[in-house]
Amino acid sequence: MSLSWAKIKGWLGLLGIFAAGVLLGATLMVVCFPHRPDGPKPPPPRPEQIAEKLTSELNLTELQKQHVLAILQATNQQFRQLGDQKRQERMVIFEKSRQLIRAELNPDQQLKYDEMMRRLNERWNRDHKERRD
Repeated sequence: MSLSWAKIKGWLGLLGIFAAGVLLGATLMVVCFPHRPDGPKPPPPRPEQIAEKLTSELNLTELQKQHVLAILQATNQQFRQLGDQKRQERMVIFEKSRQLIRAELNPDQQLKYDEMMRRLNERWNRDHKERRD
């Protein structure tokens, strides 16, 4: 009977070690990788998606849409070439792209575009502030 009790004690000890490992692992996951309420960030929109959004929001003509799409595709290519280079360089390219797109718009569209960019900046600043906190 004592041999049997020794086996039970061994299995209970092993089970206790396993349970402690699970608890420790779960605790470390919570501490090291806190749950983000908004989940993982989706991939950035493709140039075609952005052009479609601008077309619907700003009522772009077909020619404007083609020019805006070309600007967005060139900007996307520049971003890919930059790879992991400095954020400041990316912002220069992004701002130049905004200016080129804005130049394609009529005055009414420019007002709407400026408002869209203001909202985008607010969202970007809010999202990046949350990441820094």
